[in-house]
Amino acid sequence: MDQQPRDFAPASDENSPENASAPGEQTADVSTSTPSAREQGDQVLDIIAGVENQLARLKNARQSQEAEVKALSERYEAIASAEQELESARKTIEEEQNRLAEERQKLEAAQNALDTDRAAWNEQHDQQEATLRQQREDLNKRETALNEQREQLVSREMELEAQRSALDNERAAFAEERQELTKRVEQAESNVGELMPQLEQARTELEERESKLAQEREQSQSLQRELDSLRSEHGESTERITSLEKDLEDRQQKLNSLESECESLRTKLADRQQHLELAGQKLTELSQALEEQNEQLEQGAAAMALAEQQQREIRELKSRLESIPTAAAPSQTDEVQVDREAHEAAIRERDAQIEALQGELDAAREAIQHADEPGEVGRTSDENVELLREQIEVLQQELTEAREQAARADASETTPGDRAETGVDADRLREQARRINEVAKHLKRRRERLKRVRQLLKSRSKADRPAPSAVQSFDQEQHAAQIAQIDQQRQELETAKQALAASEVQLVRRWARARSATVVVWCALLILGNAAAAFVLTDRFFPAEQTASVTIEPRTRHASPMSPETVEQWQQWHAEQFSSDTFLRTLSRRMTERRLDDWTNTSTLRTYFDEHLTIDHDPSGRLTLTLAGTNQNELLTVLDVMTTTLIAESSRQMG
Repeated sequence: MDQQPRDFAPASDENSPENASAPGEQTADVSTSTPSAREQGDQVLDIIAGVENQLARLKNARQSQEAEVKALSERYEAIASAEQELESARKTIEEEQNRLAEERQKLEAAQNALDTDRAAWNEQHDQQEATLRQQREDLNKRETALNEQREQLVSREMELEAQRSALDNERAAFAEERQELTKRVEQAESNVGELMPQLEQARTELEERESKLAQEREQSQSLQRELDSLRSEHGESTERITSLEKDLEDRQQKLNSLESECESLRTKLADRQQHLELAGQKLTELSQALEEQNEQLEQGAAAMALAEQQQREIRELKSRLESIPTAAAPSQTDEVQVDREAHEAAIRERDAQIEALQGELDAAREAIQHADEPGEVGRTSDENVELLREQIEVLQQELTEAREQAARADASETTPGDRAETGVDADRLREQARRINEVAKHLKRRRERLKRVRQLLKSRSKADRPAPSAVQSFDQEQHAAQIAQIDQQRQELETAKQALAASEVQLVRRWARARSATVVVWCALLILGNAAAAFVLTDRFFPAEQTASVTIEPRTRHASPMSPETVEQWQQWHAEQFSSDTFLRTLSRRMTERRLDDWTNTSTLRTYFDEHLTIDHDPSGRLTLTLAGTNQNELLTVLDVMTTTLIAESSRQMG
């Protein structure tokens, strides 16, 4: 406070009246020396500016002094508050001193109590020494027991070593069995009929593996319990226990590897289940084809009913021939002889036609067994029905001719010899009628068997069509139940197939001739050849469509988070690149560098991407590109080049 007058001393102020008069005098001198009015005005302005600067300095000095005064007042207030705090602290110290005096008195009383307790403790110490001597004797006994248990540990270690070698052998056996199972699965994919027993065997082996794993897990748990008990009882055998723990960890790793193998087997079993579902769908389509064929077979049955009607008419003709009088003219005898020969020729032709019909029926059966698509069964059945219709028309024409000949025979008379020959013809006609009747009965039985097979296929298709939610939630027991059901249905199909085959074999043995058997064999070979060629050439001319996908996600250089708007722009920019001419030209150059000549045209790339490229957006910012095609190797190469080009362009664009 005493320095304030000194700061405002007029000696340090440059704008004092004395100093201010000096510029005035200088201005007067300049005005006398320089008569120019402009120069005088400039000097006046300079003087005014100097005065303003001095005033600003004075103002700043005053403000600084006011701030110092304010700071001093605050310091005075702080000193006053500090004095109050010191006074309160002094009172607190006095109270603390009083409390310490009281505590000192308490400590003296406690010291006296401690002296009393020390005497009591000495007595307890003597008692504890006696107890320790007793415990030392107990420890000696336990040491003897520990030595015995150490020997047991050595023997247990030898057993663990033997089990380890057994586990190694089992692992090698598991590897061989897994390779064998892989080969079996590959074979099962080529034949659905072979897939089911292999799946059953794989399921059985999987259950055996799981049972072995459960046993090993129980053994490991028992070993763990033994090790825990030994660790708690024998502190001196920690090294031995550590080695056992390592062995246990090795066994646990082996168990984990076995569990992973079982998991892979479960995955393969699920894949096989999907194949079985596809097979069930194919069987459903086959049942539909059999339903369509059943209608056609019913038409064939109607045709055979018409053949039965013709048989009845033949019997009527036979009775009419037997009722012909014995007397006849020689010319009529010649006519009867001609008619008889014509009847014999007609019968032989009908025999040949019936044999050919039987061969065609057998060929249709083989087509049903070997056809992979329901359309082939339908076409084969249509051809067989058309042939049956044509043959029925031929038989009707022959029946009409036979009726006309019988009418002519009624108008004439025959001799006893001719009557005998006519009787022979009647016997042949009777035999022919019997054979036609047996064929009709066989077709009727076959129609009933096909109907039963169709019902069986319907029930199987219904059983093999589970709900989507049930398929996703199947566990091990449900898979086993499905496999058992499929196996049972397969056995039923095999039984029905064997019954059909046995019936057809009997029919072939009864009615087939050398020529018809040859035709059937050639037809079967032709169908088998077509099926084999179709199986081999399907992948070549009609390859299955496959897909390959890659997922990319946005990342900044400093791993900083991106806003949703930035992520959306990033996804949109990448999706638009596949229709950008610049990107397609760059991709075409990359394809040329990789020697992919079929992918160097930008229009080809644009068309292919429009038809076979799928872009999926993820809320987290990831972008999944899925490319479809028929050539797996080429598809992966194109996807690789496309992805690297897209990432390079994205990095270049983001700087």
